[in-house]
Amino acid sequence: MDQNKGAGPLKRICGKIGSRVEFTYSHYSVQGKVRGVLLDRVAERSLGIRRPERFFNVIDLIKFDVNGKETRVIRFGYYAHRNGRLTWANRPLTDPIAELQKLFKSAYNHCGPDGTFWFKEFIEGCRGN
Repeated sequence: MDQNKGAGPLKRICGKIGSRVEFTYSHYSVQGKVRGVLLDRVAERSLGIRRPERFFNVIDLIKFDVNGKETRVIRFGYYAHRNGRLTWANRPLTDPIAELQKLFKSAYNHCGPDGTFWFKEFIEGCRGN
């Protein structure tokens, strides 16, 4: 029985820390199912673009054992909360930390067509309280 059943959605979402994760991965030299452990998770409620559905944005830290080597990945995803039920997104972004760092660095230094460094402003806005 789910020990978090009846708890609020955020508590149920974060209650999965420490559980096993599995999904089909086709990245780099990895093909097929990959199994790992959810090491940590941050979740925040988001109203999303459409109402009345409620969404919970999630950033996970996952540890995989791939070909005998420990690999830590960051996964960005979300849950939809409909009729009291949480549903995980089908295709979250999941990459090794080094790959996400490349993406974030590129976005951080990118100047948009309107002349703004929108991602840099976003990241720096996150650094405050």
